[in-house]
Amino acid sequence: MMKCWQILGIEPTHDLDQITHAYENKIALLSKTDNSGDIELIGQAYNQAIELAQQDAMMKRELAIENEPDKEQAEENTSSIVARFIALLNKPDERNEIANWQHLTHASELNDPTVRHKVNDAILPTLLEIEVGESSEQAHSRLPQPILALIANRFNWLQRRSDMYQIFNPAQLDVLFVHTFGNKAAVFEESEKASSSAWLWRIVKLVVIWFIVIRLMMFGFDYVVGNDRETTHVDATPPSPLLVCNKITKPDESDEFAQCKTFAEEGHLAAQMRLAWLYSQSDAEDSWQKTFDWAVKASNRNQEAALLTGILLYKLGDSENDIENGKARINAMMEKGFKPADAYLASLYLTNDIADLETMTVKEALTSSHRVDPDIVPFDLLVSMYASGITVKADRKKAVNVMEQLANRYFPQGTNAVAWFLATLENNTLTGPEFALELAQRVIDHPQYENSYAYIDTAAAAMAAAGQFEKAIETQQKANAILAQQVAQDASLNWMLEEFESRLSLYQNQQAYTEYQILTSKQALGEAVSENIEELLLETLQFAVR
Repeated sequence: MMKCWQILGIEPTHDLDQITHAYENKIALLSKTDNSGDIELIGQAYNQAIELAQQDAMMKRELAIENEPDKEQAEENTSSIVARFIALLNKPDERNEIANWQHLTHASELNDPTVRHKVNDAILPTLLEIEVGESSEQAHSRLPQPILALIANRFNWLQRRSDMYQIFNPAQLDVLFVHTFGNKAAVFEESEKASSSAWLWRIVKLVVIWFIVIRLMMFGFDYVVGNDRETTHVDATPPSPLLVCNKITKPDESDEFAQCKTFAEEGHLAAQMRLAWLYSQSDAEDSWQKTFDWAVKASNRNQEAALLTGILLYKLGDSENDIENGKARINAMMEKGFKPADAYLASLYLTNDIADLETMTVKEALTSSHRVDPDIVPFDLLVSMYASGITVKADRKKAVNVMEQLANRYFPQGTNAVAWFLATLENNTLTGPEFALELAQRVIDHPQYENSYAYIDTAAAAMAAAGQFEKAIETQQKANAILAQQVAQDASLNWMLEEFESRLSLYQNQQAYTEYQILTSKQALGEAVSENIEELLLETLQFAVR
């Protein structure tokens, strides 16, 4: 993998601008030639260099966090600043005074880029609610442009524009940026000032993509990668015959299965991954062996498959050598920075399958994995860890903080998930019922989600948990009616309508609906973490062909 630096002609670095500049220079030298092979080679080197740099930067950031003298206090300070921002946004009489914002945006804690990004992502949903409304009342409540510009400058909106568009609703961000910078064209003009090479970079990417597409059309390759490429890949635009793999639900003697198997044997990664998943769903005696065999074929190009091979060896191996080999594979993926491997090792420690983690604690493994991707370690498992004091000191405040961060950062999905968890939590001693109700209400009050049957269903559960059964019945009936219209068009949703109707019956009998429990033992938490990761890995294999 280190050949990438030689190809780009620079020393190893984590400076992304330097890597991009070197790449653009190399491409510029080849722009007058028709050498697609060299351009592809440089493109591969560029991607590898960027990945190495990002991994190095992430490791340094995590090391800095681990070595921070009072990390817990820093997290509390972050939450405090977020609360101050939200409080000011919700005070119409004070939020139009620029002096208030100058004082708040110059808080010393915001000098830390990580804290600054977290605060920005936490307050933006509330800010978007204020700025995107079309009613006269909402328009009157919008912040003055100088205040928006002050916030945009402090939180580096222009520099983080791409990241923000991946996290938040693009249409809503367009409106916010117009309110802040005057018009959408001005946004792009200012963004170009912040990154003078942006347009050149777009053109270069188009050139590279063009040559890759031509090569794919000529040779039918799924991937144009070096033998040492170690990151996750799936077929971005698989040839249409490969889509036959999606028609198969289990290994059989059908022509479709035979075609998919042929693609896999020819080296198509997505077909190999799909076959691994198909065999994992089979009841045949040798199904897991075949799952392992196909996962091994995909493992040199796919991280999920590589981790799955380690897990299968560890859990289903016939010998001590298999088990040790499986553990070694999981450790190898951890050393490569693949966070699901970190969390999986933590789960093995929790279930007493391994004696120690050697390089990290359970808390570090689970929390850092959740930060990278909440799907790896769902928030409710972190809540159980803190609430029950599993390998950490019991701390209800931290458990609630995990939920608040997810609800504020990932609107509306994260907000709804936390509301549903609390509304359906058996014997909820973490928060009062009003917290779940407030979160659920925040979602359905948004014009874009006011008629979403899933979000309305959550609101009904929150009302029932709060003892407001009349409102719960009325709200659930609304959700059922909207879903029934969908079922009329798609009968596959009928199972969901049955669940909605069963909840309605509970509310009519003055009973709340419960689904979650706080886990109270290391064994239970470890099993939940490992099962979630195993399902996540198999899901990746299932949907490899897109």
